[in-house]
Amino acid sequence: MDYVRDVRLVAAEFFENNHPWMPVISKKRFYDHLLNPLSQPRADVVFLIFCMKLIAWSPLEQTDESKPKTQAYLAAKRFLVEAEVAGMFTVQLLQASLLVAMYELGHGIYPAAYMSVGACARYGLALGIDGQTLSKSSNSTLTLLEQEERRRVWWTCLILDRFDYLSLTYHCLAATIGILSQLSKMLHTFAMNLGCPKRSTSTQDPSPDDLLPADDGAYDQGIIVPDQLFTVSSPANVNMGMFARMSQATYLLGCVLRHVSDTHTDDRFHREKGMQLERTIRALNNLSHIEFRSRRMAVCPQTALCYNSLILLHDPTLNRTDPEHIQYALALLKPVAEETVDSGCLFLTGSRGVVENPSPLLNHWAYQAATIYNRLIRETSRQELGPLEKLKLKLRILARRWMAADAYLRILEAREVITIDSFASPPMHQSASNAWFR
Repeated sequence: MDYVRDVRLVAAEFFENNHPWMPVISKKRFYDHLLNPLSQPRADVVFLIFCMKLIAWSPLEQTDESKPKTQAYLAAKRFLVEAEVAGMFTVQLLQASLLVAMYELGHGIYPAAYMSVGACARYGLALGIDGQTLSKSSNSTLTLLEQEERRRVWWTCLILDRFDYLSLTYHCLAATIGILSQLSKMLHTFAMNLGCPKRSTSTQDPSPDDLLPADDGAYDQGIIVPDQLFTVSSPANVNMGMFARMSQATYLLGCVLRHVSDTHTDDRFHREKGMQLERTIRALNNLSHIEFRSRRMAVCPQTALCYNSLILLHDPTLNRTDPEHIQYALALLKPVAEETVDSGCLFLTGSRGVVENPSPLLNHWAYQAATIYNRLIRETSRQELGPLEKLKLKLRILARRWMAADAYLRILEAREVITIDSFASPPMHQSASNAWFR
């Protein structure tokens, strides 16, 4: 516990800075029960506090360790192995494991992040918190707050599983850029074959009747009203709360992943299904914009997931250059670039809250948009250089908190070399057969 020192200070900083973008730990239960001075400290609770401190690490910290594989991170990985061997089996250990997975995902520690998310999913299945917490007919003997906390733990597994599914291959590519930097043609071919959405996720998609997390404010106060819970298929509602809408966006992302990997459905039905998915995603995204403008928040993870889904829906491999897609990309990415500029300005002015402690889910969103702009440069005579630079600026700002953003920047730099080299040859339009409007 020398690493943690002041437990309550660590907890206060965690709930202020990191809890808002992934509210998986019950604030009330943590203070009322886990930190109860009359109870004997448990090893899993001590480790959870350790991981709450770990996830606060950023590249800007003035320490001797400038890389994310710090001594604390390595100690956390060792403890997880020892806890598994010892047969430790608690929700708190799973929550700590999720924090480690978020740390790895945010700092681009691959393939460890991919493996950790899968391990969290299997641990949750072993605890029985998937069907038990999402079903409306659950006969659990747990309190409503305990059920809600477990529900959020499982939704966090689902969110990280689907997001990690998207980002794994890009970070594997970043790890090879140093070797392939002089082989731009080979790198281009390699990059275009990555990001294939046909790998399997570690968890099954929830059903439309499964319960979403409760309102975040009510959760922090420990007040859970069953009649006020929404289901996955419920229409988007401003009373849902941020985490519930992020869960809905995750469900839709899972639908998109299944859709773009489906090669056996009739073309007409496939097209109609894609159009329906797009309308649903845009409706949820519009509601998120309205709600977050009212709260004066610049960026939000559910918006990132919505844009990730839209881009994946139309361009699963980030490789299309056909004219129909170019027009769509310009229409889609204009609001993305505008939001990036707004949030980037807040970063530069030193504003607090979400800006200083952004969700790591924002990294892939900015990278996807920048990648398409990079390809559009060739088609629009460099007219998109301005938006591209703004998206790169956003990634540089995110890199102050999460080193995965720096990995994305290095991939973009490699792609830019390829794009510049390709100006000498006329554009070759790729077939639109890999989209929903095939």
